[in-house]
Amino acid sequence: MTLYIYDQNGYVGDLASQNGYNEMVSFIADKVPQLFDDGYHDNPAEVVKALEGVSSSNQDINATIDNLRELAKKCKGSILITDGVGIEE
Repeated sequence: MTLYIYDQNGYVGDLASQNGYNEMVSFIADKVPQLFDDGYHDNPAEVVKALEGVSSSNQDINATIDNLRELAKKCKGSILITDGVGIEE
């Protein structure tokens, strides 16, 4: 299963596989708890700032963090992580 990023305007991009997402969250959940506890954050810029300089010795985790950071930069108004079920454009 793939997880996606949406904002107030709709689809922003593909985030990661479920496994890749789980690995990333186990590493950075404490950096942006609202995003990972609730599945959304009202301020994408705060997500970007919280992830600045964060890196892992695992390159796969780093790639997912980088992807999340880049997608968050594109988000307008909010950021939502979803599997896409129930989301209608």
